[in-house]
Amino acid sequence: MMTENFEIFLYVPVGGKTLPEQDLIWVNNFSKIFQIGLTQFHQAKIKIISTIFSKDEVKKAIERNSIIIQILLNENIDITSCIQNLPELDKINKDQVIQLNCYPFKKDSLLNDSFKIINFYDEILNKSIKLEENIEKIKDDAWLKLLDLSMEIKRLVNELSKNKKKEVFSKSIFLAYTSPDQNVNRLIIEREIKQLGYNILDPSKSISSEHELRNTINDSLNKSDLSIHIIGNSELPSAPGQDMSIIEYQNKLFVEYVNANKNAKIFRLVWIPPDIKPKTEKQRMYIESFMHQVEAMENTEIVQTPIEIFKTIIQRKLIDRPVMTAENIKSTDGNSKSVYIIYNDSAIDKVNKISSEFEKKNITVLKTEKAQNNIETIRLHHKNLINCDVVLIFQNEDNRLWLNSKISDILKAPGIGRKKRYIAKAIYPVNSTSGISNSLKDLIILDNKVSISESILPIIEILEKYDTSR
Repeated sequence: MMTENFEIFLYVPVGGKTLPEQDLIWVNNFSKIFQIGLTQFHQAKIKIISTIFSKDEVKKAIERNSIIIQILLNENIDITSCIQNLPELDKINKDQVIQLNCYPFKKDSLLNDSFKIINFYDEILNKSIKLEENIEKIKDDAWLKLLDLSMEIKRLVNELSKNKKKEVFSKSIFLAYTSPDQNVNRLIIEREIKQLGYNILDPSKSISSEHELRNTINDSLNKSDLSIHIIGNSELPSAPGQDMSIIEYQNKLFVEYVNANKNAKIFRLVWIPPDIKPKTEKQRMYIESFMHQVEAMENTEIVQTPIEIFKTIIQRKLIDRPVMTAENIKSTDGNSKSVYIIYNDSAIDKVNKISSEFEKKNITVLKTEKAQNNIETIRLHHKNLINCDVVLIFQNEDNRLWLNSKISDILKAPGIGRKKRYIAKAIYPVNSTSGISNSLKDLIILDNKVSISESILPIIEILEKYDTSR
Protein backbone atom coordinates (compact mmCIF):
# COMPACT_ATOMS: atom_id res chain seq x y z
CA MET A 1 0.00 0.00 0.00
CA MET A 2 1.33 3.45 -0.91
CA THR A 3 1.62 5.96 1.91
CA GLU A 4 3.39 8.81 0.12
CA ASN A 5 1.65 12.08 -0.64
CA PHE A 6 1.25 13.02 -4.29
CA GLU A 7 0.45 16.50 -5.56
CA ILE A 8 -1.58 17.29 -8.64
CA PHE A 9 -1.68 20.69 -10.31
CA LEU A 10 -4.26 21.56 -12.95
CA TYR A 11 -2.64 23.75 -15.60
CA VAL A 12 -4.74 25.84 -17.99
CA PRO A 13 -2.49 27.55 -20.58
CA VAL A 14 -3.99 31.00 -21.14
CA GLY A 15 -0.85 33.02 -21.88
CA GLY A 16 -1.41 35.66 -19.22
CA LYS A 17 -5.02 36.30 -20.22
CA THR A 18 -7.97 36.11 -17.85
CA LEU A 19 -9.98 32.92 -18.18
CA PRO A 20 -13.62 33.62 -19.17
CA GLU A 21 -16.05 33.15 -16.28
CA GLN A 22 -17.83 30.17 -17.89
CA ASP A 23 -14.51 28.39 -18.43
CA LEU A 24 -13.42 29.14 -14.87
CA ILE A 25 -16.66 27.61 -13.53
CA TRP A 26 -16.00 24.46 -15.60
CA VAL A 27 -12.44 24.14 -14.27
CA ASN A 28 -13.57 24.66 -10.66
CA ASN A 29 -16.33 22.04 -11.04
CA PHE A 30 -13.87 19.62 -12.63
CA SER A 31 -11.42 20.11 -9.75
CA LYS A 32 -14.08 19.39 -7.10
CA ILE A 33 -15.48 16.31 -8.85
CA PHE A 34 -12.08 14.91 -9.78
CA GLN A 35 -10.86 15.22 -6.18
CA ILE A 36 -13.88 13.18 -5.04
CA GLY A 37 -13.03 10.53 -7.62
CA LEU A 38 -9.37 10.44 -6.59
CA THR A 39 -10.27 10.04 -2.92
CA GLN A 40 -12.56 7.08 -3.65
CA PHE A 41 -10.37 5.43 -6.28
CA HIS A 42 -6.91 5.56 -4.71
CA GLN A 43 -5.42 4.36 -1.46
CA ALA A 44 -2.47 6.72 -1.88
CA LYS A 45 -2.81 10.25 -0.56
CA ILE A 46 -3.38 12.21 -3.75
CA LYS A 47 -4.50 15.81 -3.59
CA ILE A 48 -5.21 18.51 -6.13
CA ILE A 49 -3.18 21.46 -4.83
CA SER A 50 -4.48 24.21 -7.08
CA THR A 51 -5.24 25.38 -10.59
CA ILE A 52 -2.40 27.32 -12.17
CA PHE A 53 -2.38 29.53 -15.24
CA SER A 54 1.20 30.73 -15.85
CA LYS A 55 4.30 29.07 -17.28
CA ASP A 56 6.34 30.10 -14.23
CA GLU A 57 3.93 28.30 -11.91
CA VAL A 58 3.99 25.14 -14.00
CA LYS A 59 7.81 25.14 -13.98
CA LYS A 60 7.80 25.24 -10.17
CA ALA A 61 5.25 22.41 -10.03
CA ILE A 62 7.40 20.27 -12.32
CA GLU A 63 10.48 20.95 -10.18
CA ARG A 64 8.51 19.62 -7.17
CA ASN A 65 7.92 16.34 -9.07
CA SER A 66 4.18 17.03 -9.00
CA ILE A 67 1.77 15.52 -11.51
CA ILE A 68 0.54 18.11 -14.00
CA ILE A 69 -2.79 17.82 -15.80
CA GLN A 70 -2.65 20.22 -18.73
CA ILE A 71 -6.26 21.15 -19.53
CA LEU A 72 -6.92 22.27 -23.09
CA LEU A 73 -10.41 23.69 -22.68
CA ASN A 74 -11.26 24.91 -26.17
CA GLU A 75 -9.88 26.43 -29.35
CA ASN A 76 -9.07 29.68 -27.50
CA ILE A 77 -6.14 28.20 -25.56
CA ASP A 78 -2.72 29.80 -25.90
CA ILE A 79 -0.57 27.21 -27.69
CA THR A 80 2.65 29.09 -26.94
CA SER A 81 1.99 28.62 -23.20
CA CYS A 82 1.56 24.85 -23.43
CA ILE A 83 4.14 22.66 -21.72
CA GLN A 84 5.21 21.32 -25.13
CA ASN A 85 6.58 24.78 -25.90
CA LEU A 86 8.55 25.29 -22.70
CA PRO A 87 12.31 25.67 -23.30
CA GLU A 88 12.86 23.08 -20.55
CA LEU A 89 10.76 20.42 -22.34
CA ASP A 90 13.71 18.07 -22.81
CA LYS A 91 14.35 18.11 -19.03
CA ILE A 92 10.76 17.23 -18.08
CA ASN A 93 9.87 13.73 -16.94
CA LYS A 94 7.07 13.14 -19.43
CA ASP A 95 5.39 10.71 -17.05
CA GLN A 96 4.59 13.73 -14.87
CA VAL A 97 2.23 15.24 -17.42
CA ILE A 98 -1.22 14.25 -18.68
CA GLN A 99 -2.89 16.28 -21.39
CA LEU A 100 -6.67 16.56 -21.09
CA ASN A 101 -8.29 17.50 -24.38
CA CYS A 102 -11.71 18.92 -23.55
CA TYR A 103 -12.41 19.82 -27.15
CA PRO A 104 -11.92 17.89 -30.44
CA PHE A 105 -8.74 19.62 -31.61
CA LYS A 106 -7.43 19.10 -35.10
CA LYS A 107 -4.26 17.04 -35.33
CA ASP A 108 -1.31 19.38 -35.23
CA SER A 109 1.98 19.79 -33.42
CA LEU A 110 0.12 20.04 -30.12
CA LEU A 111 -1.35 16.53 -30.35
CA ASN A 112 1.91 14.64 -30.48
CA ASP A 113 3.31 11.77 -28.43
CA SER A 114 5.00 14.03 -25.86
CA PHE A 115 2.51 13.21 -23.10
CA LYS A 116 -0.33 10.85 -22.34
CA ILE A 117 -3.48 12.30 -23.93
CA ILE A 118 -7.00 11.70 -22.63
CA ASN A 119 -9.95 12.99 -24.64
CA PHE A 120 -12.40 14.49 -22.17
CA TYR A 121 -15.20 15.25 -24.61
CA ASP A 122 -18.10 13.46 -26.30
CA GLU A 123 -16.30 11.60 -29.09
CA ILE A 124 -19.53 10.74 -30.92
CA LEU A 125 -21.02 14.24 -31.01
CA ASN A 126 -17.62 15.98 -30.94
CA LYS A 127 -18.84 18.27 -28.18
CA SER A 128 -17.43 19.33 -24.83
CA ILE A 129 -18.75 17.56 -21.72
CA LYS A 130 -20.78 19.69 -19.35
CA LEU A 131 -19.92 19.45 -15.67
CA GLU A 132 -22.58 20.40 -13.16
CA GLU A 133 -21.61 21.51 -9.66
CA ASN A 134 -24.24 19.08 -8.35
CA ILE A 135 -22.55 15.70 -8.86
CA GLU A 136 -25.92 13.89 -8.96
CA LYS A 137 -26.64 15.61 -12.28
CA ILE A 138 -23.41 14.54 -13.95
CA LYS A 139 -23.96 12.10 -16.80
CA ASP A 140 -22.38 8.64 -17.03
CA ASP A 141 -20.07 9.56 -19.92
CA ALA A 142 -18.39 12.19 -17.73
CA TRP A 143 -17.86 9.66 -14.93
CA LEU A 144 -16.35 7.19 -17.40
CA LYS A 145 -13.91 9.83 -18.60
CA LEU A 146 -13.00 10.62 -14.99
CA LEU A 147 -12.41 6.90 -14.43
CA ASP A 148 -9.99 6.89 -17.37
CA LEU A 149 -8.13 9.81 -15.86
CA SER A 150 -8.08 8.22 -12.39
CA MET A 151 -6.63 5.00 -13.81
CA GLU A 152 -3.91 7.00 -15.56
CA ILE A 153 -3.15 8.82 -12.30
CA LYS A 154 -2.83 5.43 -10.63
CA ARG A 155 -0.26 4.42 -13.26
CA LEU A 156 1.68 7.66 -12.75
CA VAL A 157 1.66 7.26 -8.98
CA ASN A 158 3.10 3.76 -9.38
CA GLU A 159 5.80 5.16 -11.66
CA LEU A 160 6.70 8.03 -9.35
CA SER A 161 6.45 6.12 -6.08
CA LYS A 162 9.77 5.42 -4.38
CA ASN A 163 8.43 2.05 -3.30
CA LYS A 164 7.27 1.26 -6.81
CA LYS A 165 6.20 -2.29 -7.48
CA LYS A 166 5.53 -3.50 -10.98
CA GLU A 167 1.92 -4.45 -11.53
CA VAL A 168 1.54 -8.17 -12.16
CA PHE A 169 -0.18 -9.17 -15.38
CA SER A 170 -0.64 -12.89 -15.75
CA LYS A 171 -1.44 -12.56 -19.45
CA SER A 172 -2.39 -10.09 -22.12
CA ILE A 173 -5.44 -9.48 -24.27
CA PHE A 174 -5.38 -8.36 -27.87
CA LEU A 175 -7.96 -5.59 -28.35
CA ALA A 176 -8.40 -5.09 -32.07
CA TYR A 177 -8.67 -1.72 -33.78
CA THR A 178 -12.23 -0.76 -34.70
CA SER A 179 -14.16 1.77 -36.78
CA PRO A 180 -14.59 5.32 -35.42
CA ASP A 181 -18.28 4.81 -34.58
CA GLN A 182 -17.28 2.16 -31.99
CA ASN A 183 -14.43 4.05 -30.29
CA VAL A 184 -16.49 4.79 -27.17
CA ASN A 185 -17.52 1.14 -26.79
CA ARG A 186 -13.91 0.09 -27.30
CA LEU A 187 -12.88 2.42 -24.46
CA ILE A 188 -15.52 0.86 -22.18
CA ILE A 189 -14.17 -2.62 -22.95
CA GLU A 190 -10.60 -1.41 -22.45
CA ARG A 191 -11.50 -0.15 -18.96
CA GLU A 192 -13.11 -3.48 -18.09
CA ILE A 193 -10.02 -5.44 -19.15
CA LYS A 194 -7.66 -3.20 -17.18
CA GLN A 195 -9.80 -3.47 -14.06
CA LEU A 196 -9.66 -7.26 -14.36
CA GLY A 197 -5.87 -7.02 -14.15
CA TYR A 198 -4.94 -7.80 -17.76
CA ASN A 199 -2.52 -5.98 -20.03
CA ILE A 200 -3.88 -4.70 -23.34
CA LEU A 201 -2.05 -5.19 -26.63
CA ASP A 202 -3.21 -2.48 -29.02
CA PRO A 203 -2.30 -2.41 -32.74
CA SER A 204 -3.41 1.21 -33.31
CA LYS A 205 0.13 2.61 -33.50
CA SER A 206 1.05 0.24 -36.34
CA ILE A 207 -1.75 0.92 -38.82
CA SER A 208 0.34 3.02 -41.23
CA SER A 209 2.35 0.07 -42.57
CA GLU A 210 0.98 -3.32 -43.69
CA HIS A 211 4.21 -5.12 -42.80
CA GLU A 212 4.41 -3.51 -39.35
CA LEU A 213 0.69 -4.10 -38.70
CA ARG A 214 0.91 -7.80 -39.62
CA ASN A 215 3.95 -8.34 -37.40
CA THR A 216 2.37 -6.42 -34.50
CA ILE A 217 -0.88 -8.41 -34.67
CA ASN A 218 0.85 -11.81 -34.96
CA ASP A 219 3.16 -10.98 -32.06
CA SER A 220 0.20 -9.77 -29.98
CA LEU A 221 -1.85 -12.90 -30.69
CA ASN A 222 1.12 -15.03 -29.66
CA LYS A 223 1.18 -13.31 -26.25
CA SER A 224 -2.57 -13.18 -25.62
CA ASP A 225 -5.20 -15.34 -23.93
CA LEU A 226 -8.06 -13.63 -25.70
CA SER A 227 -8.56 -11.64 -28.90
CA ILE A 228 -11.45 -9.17 -28.83
CA HIS A 229 -12.83 -7.69 -32.06
CA ILE A 230 -15.58 -5.12 -32.57
CA ILE A 231 -17.48 -4.83 -35.85
CA GLY A 232 -19.19 -1.48 -36.33
CA ASN A 233 -21.28 0.42 -38.86
CA SER A 234 -18.39 1.61 -41.01
CA GLU A 235 -15.93 -0.27 -43.20
CA LEU A 236 -13.34 2.42 -42.50
CA PRO A 237 -10.48 2.72 -41.98
CA SER A 238 -8.94 0.60 -44.71
CA ALA A 239 -6.03 -1.68 -43.94
CA PRO A 240 -2.74 -0.37 -45.37
CA GLY A 241 -1.97 -1.94 -48.75
CA GLN A 242 -5.17 -4.04 -48.69
CA ASP A 243 -8.54 -3.86 -50.43
CA MET A 244 -10.39 -4.43 -47.16
CA SER A 245 -11.12 -2.67 -43.90
CA ILE A 246 -8.72 -2.95 -40.99
CA ILE A 247 -11.50 -4.71 -39.04
CA GLU A 248 -11.75 -7.43 -41.70
CA TYR A 249 -7.95 -7.62 -42.00
CA GLN A 250 -7.47 -8.24 -38.27
CA ASN A 251 -10.06 -11.04 -38.33
CA LYS A 252 -8.33 -12.53 -41.39
CA LEU A 253 -4.97 -12.55 -39.56
CA PHE A 254 -6.55 -14.25 -36.54
CA VAL A 255 -7.79 -17.12 -38.74
CA GLU A 256 -4.36 -17.42 -40.36
CA TYR A 257 -2.69 -17.45 -36.94
CA VAL A 258 -4.96 -20.20 -35.57
CA ASN A 259 -4.54 -22.30 -38.73
CA ALA A 260 -0.75 -21.97 -38.50
CA ASN A 261 -0.65 -22.68 -34.76
CA LYS A 262 -2.93 -25.66 -34.14
CA ASN A 263 -1.96 -25.84 -30.46
CA ALA A 264 -2.74 -22.18 -29.83
CA LYS A 265 -5.14 -21.72 -26.91
CA ILE A 266 -6.18 -18.20 -27.82
CA PHE A 267 -9.91 -17.56 -28.16
CA ARG A 268 -11.62 -14.86 -30.21
CA LEU A 269 -14.68 -12.88 -29.12
CA VAL A 270 -16.30 -10.83 -31.88
CA TRP A 271 -18.81 -8.26 -30.65
CA ILE A 272 -21.45 -6.84 -32.97
CA PRO A 273 -23.65 -4.16 -31.34
CA PRO A 274 -27.36 -5.13 -31.34
CA ASP A 275 -28.32 -1.77 -32.88
CA ILE A 276 -25.80 -1.99 -35.74
CA LYS A 277 -26.74 -0.14 -38.95
CA PRO A 278 -24.10 -0.66 -41.67
CA LYS A 279 -23.38 2.54 -43.58
CA THR A 280 -22.52 0.80 -46.86
CA GLU A 281 -23.71 -2.23 -48.77
CA LYS A 282 -20.18 -3.63 -48.65
CA GLN A 283 -20.15 -3.49 -44.85
CA ARG A 284 -23.62 -5.05 -44.62
CA MET A 285 -22.55 -7.96 -46.83
CA TYR A 286 -19.35 -8.47 -44.84
CA ILE A 287 -21.26 -8.66 -41.55
CA GLU A 288 -23.82 -11.11 -42.96
CA SER A 289 -21.09 -13.29 -44.45
CA PHE A 290 -19.08 -13.23 -41.23
CA MET A 291 -22.05 -14.27 -39.09
CA HIS A 292 -23.01 -17.12 -41.45
CA GLN A 293 -19.49 -18.56 -41.29
CA VAL A 294 -19.29 -18.70 -37.49
CA GLU A 295 -19.82 -22.47 -37.26
CA ALA A 296 -16.76 -23.05 -39.43
CA MET A 297 -14.60 -20.71 -37.36
CA GLU A 298 -12.30 -22.24 -34.78
CA ASN A 299 -11.79 -20.67 -31.35
CA THR A 300 -14.42 -18.04 -32.08
CA GLU A 301 -17.68 -16.81 -30.61
CA ILE A 302 -19.80 -14.04 -32.11
CA VAL A 303 -21.74 -12.01 -29.56
CA GLN A 304 -24.55 -9.58 -30.38
CA THR A 305 -25.75 -8.27 -27.03
CA PRO A 306 -25.79 -4.96 -25.13
CA ILE A 307 -22.29 -3.98 -24.08
CA GLU A 308 -22.92 -4.61 -20.36
CA ILE A 309 -23.71 -8.26 -21.12
CA PHE A 310 -20.67 -8.48 -23.39
CA LYS A 311 -18.49 -7.25 -20.50
CA THR A 312 -19.86 -10.13 -18.40
CA ILE A 313 -19.04 -12.60 -21.19
CA ILE A 314 -15.45 -11.30 -21.34
CA GLN A 315 -15.16 -11.72 -17.59
CA ARG A 316 -16.44 -15.30 -17.71
CA LYS A 317 -14.11 -16.24 -20.55
CA LEU A 318 -11.14 -14.99 -18.57
CA ILE A 319 -12.26 -16.57 -15.30
CA ASP A 320 -12.74 -19.93 -16.99
CA ARG A 321 -9.12 -19.87 -18.12
CA PRO A 322 -6.43 -20.85 -15.57
CA VAL A 323 -4.34 -17.80 -14.73
CA MET A 324 -2.25 -19.18 -11.84
CA THR A 325 0.13 -22.11 -11.84
CA ALA A 326 -1.19 -23.57 -8.60
CA GLU A 327 -4.79 -23.81 -7.43
CA ASN A 328 -5.11 -22.00 -4.13
CA ILE A 329 -8.78 -22.60 -3.55
CA LYS A 330 -9.30 -24.95 -0.61
CA SER A 331 -12.20 -27.33 -0.95
CA THR A 332 -14.31 -27.84 2.12
CA ASP A 333 -15.64 -31.13 3.44
CA GLY A 334 -18.81 -31.97 1.54
CA ASN A 335 -20.71 -32.62 4.80
CA SER A 336 -19.59 -29.48 6.62
CA LYS A 337 -21.69 -26.35 6.91
CA SER A 338 -20.20 -23.15 5.60
CA VAL A 339 -20.71 -19.40 5.66
CA TYR A 340 -19.25 -17.17 2.98
CA ILE A 341 -18.50 -13.70 4.39
CA ILE A 342 -18.29 -10.92 1.82
CA TYR A 343 -16.50 -7.83 3.12
CA ASN A 344 -14.02 -5.12 2.25
CA ASP A 345 -10.58 -4.58 3.77
CA SER A 346 -11.72 -2.02 6.34
CA ALA A 347 -13.86 -4.68 8.05
CA ILE A 348 -11.17 -7.32 8.51
CA ASP A 349 -10.93 -7.06 12.33
CA LYS A 350 -14.67 -7.47 12.87
CA VAL A 351 -14.85 -10.23 10.26
CA ASN A 352 -12.11 -12.14 12.08
CA LYS A 353 -14.17 -11.96 15.29
CA ILE A 354 -17.25 -13.25 13.46
CA SER A 355 -15.17 -16.04 11.91
CA SER A 356 -14.01 -17.16 15.35
CA GLU A 357 -17.61 -17.36 16.57
CA PHE A 358 -18.64 -19.51 13.61
CA GLU A 359 -15.60 -21.78 13.94
CA LYS A 360 -16.43 -22.43 17.61
CA LYS A 361 -19.62 -24.05 16.28
CA ASN A 362 -17.67 -26.11 13.69
CA ILE A 363 -18.99 -23.94 10.87
CA THR A 364 -16.51 -23.44 8.03
CA VAL A 365 -15.88 -19.80 7.11
CA LEU A 366 -15.16 -18.99 3.47
CA LYS A 367 -13.47 -15.73 2.49
CA THR A 368 -12.05 -14.29 -0.69
CA GLU A 369 -8.52 -13.15 -0.02
CA LYS A 370 -7.03 -10.79 -2.59
CA ALA A 371 -5.01 -12.76 -5.15
CA GLN A 372 -2.20 -11.61 -7.44
CA ASN A 373 -4.66 -10.30 -9.98
CA ASN A 374 -8.32 -9.40 -10.19
CA ILE A 375 -9.23 -12.40 -12.34
CA GLU A 376 -8.12 -14.85 -9.66
CA THR A 377 -9.92 -12.83 -6.96
CA ILE A 378 -13.16 -12.96 -8.97
CA ARG A 379 -12.72 -16.68 -9.56
CA LEU A 380 -12.35 -17.30 -5.81
CA HIS A 381 -15.39 -15.11 -5.16
CA HIS A 382 -17.50 -17.10 -7.63
CA LYS A 383 -16.32 -20.43 -6.22
CA ASN A 384 -17.35 -19.36 -2.72
CA LEU A 385 -20.75 -18.15 -3.95
CA ILE A 386 -21.30 -21.56 -5.55
CA ASN A 387 -20.11 -23.74 -2.63
CA CYS A 388 -21.30 -21.99 0.54
CA ASP A 389 -24.47 -22.80 2.50
CA VAL A 390 -25.00 -19.29 3.85
CA VAL A 391 -23.86 -16.00 2.35
CA LEU A 392 -23.27 -13.05 4.68
CA ILE A 393 -22.51 -9.51 3.48
CA PHE A 394 -20.65 -7.54 6.13
CA GLN A 395 -21.20 -3.86 5.38
CA ASN A 396 -18.62 -1.84 7.29
CA GLU A 397 -18.98 1.42 5.34
CA ASP A 398 -22.03 3.29 4.10
CA ASN A 399 -21.32 2.56 0.45
CA ARG A 400 -24.57 1.68 -1.31
CA LEU A 401 -22.84 1.06 -4.67
CA TRP A 402 -20.59 -1.59 -3.11
CA LEU A 403 -23.54 -3.18 -1.30
CA ASN A 404 -25.70 -3.27 -4.44
CA SER A 405 -22.90 -4.91 -6.42
CA LYS A 406 -22.60 -7.70 -3.82
CA ILE A 407 -26.36 -8.23 -3.74
CA SER A 408 -26.27 -8.43 -7.54
CA ASP A 409 -23.55 -11.12 -7.33
CA ILE A 410 -25.78 -13.22 -5.05
CA LEU A 411 -28.76 -12.83 -7.38
CA LYS A 412 -26.62 -13.95 -10.35
CA ALA A 413 -25.16 -17.00 -8.54
CA PRO A 414 -27.33 -19.53 -10.47
CA GLY A 415 -25.86 -18.16 -13.68
CA ILE A 416 -22.29 -18.98 -12.59
CA GLY A 417 -23.04 -22.55 -11.54
CA ARG A 418 -24.87 -22.61 -8.19
CA LYS A 419 -27.25 -25.60 -8.21
CA LYS A 420 -29.23 -25.17 -4.98
CA ARG A 421 -30.80 -22.43 -2.90
CA TYR A 422 -28.88 -20.76 -0.09
CA ILE A 423 -29.85 -21.95 3.39
CA ALA A 424 -29.82 -18.29 4.38
CA LYS A 425 -28.81 -14.89 3.06
CA ALA A 426 -27.85 -12.22 5.57
CA ILE A 427 -26.53 -8.68 5.83
CA TYR A 428 -24.77 -7.06 8.74
CA PRO A 429 -25.69 -3.41 7.98
CA VAL A 430 -23.60 -0.38 8.79
CA ASN A 431 -26.64 1.74 9.70
CA SER A 432 -29.84 2.24 7.69
CA THR A 433 -31.56 -0.85 6.28
CA SER A 434 -34.04 1.02 4.09
CA GLY A 435 -34.40 -0.54 0.66
CA ILE A 436 -32.09 -3.48 1.42
CA SER A 437 -34.76 -6.06 2.23
CA ASN A 438 -36.51 -5.48 -1.10
CA SER A 439 -33.49 -6.66 -3.09
CA LEU A 440 -33.25 -10.25 -1.81
CA LYS A 441 -36.02 -12.58 -0.75
CA ASP A 442 -35.92 -14.13 2.75
CA LEU A 443 -33.11 -11.81 3.75
CA ILE A 444 -31.92 -11.82 7.36
CA ILE A 445 -30.82 -8.39 8.56
CA LEU A 446 -28.57 -8.86 11.56
CA ASP A 447 -28.78 -6.61 14.60
CA ASN A 448 -25.75 -4.30 14.60
CA LYS A 449 -26.63 -2.83 18.02
CA VAL A 450 -25.75 -5.97 19.97
CA SER A 451 -22.45 -7.80 20.30
CA ILE A 452 -21.14 -9.62 17.24
CA SER A 453 -21.60 -13.02 18.88
CA GLU A 454 -25.26 -12.18 19.56
CA SER A 455 -25.87 -10.69 16.13
CA ILE A 456 -24.97 -13.90 14.26
CA LEU A 457 -27.06 -16.22 16.46
CA PRO A 458 -29.92 -16.37 13.87
CA ILE A 459 -27.48 -17.80 11.29
CA ILE A 460 -25.99 -20.31 13.73
CA GLU A 461 -29.46 -21.52 14.77
CA ILE A 462 -30.52 -22.02 11.14
CA LEU A 463 -27.36 -23.95 10.30
CA GLU A 464 -27.60 -26.17 13.38
CA LYS A 465 -31.12 -27.21 12.38
CA TYR A 466 -30.32 -27.73 8.71
CA ASP A 467 -29.41 -31.13 7.27
CA THR A 468 -26.69 -30.54 4.64
CA SER A 469 -27.33 -33.93 3.04
CA ARG A 470 -30.64 -32.68 1.65
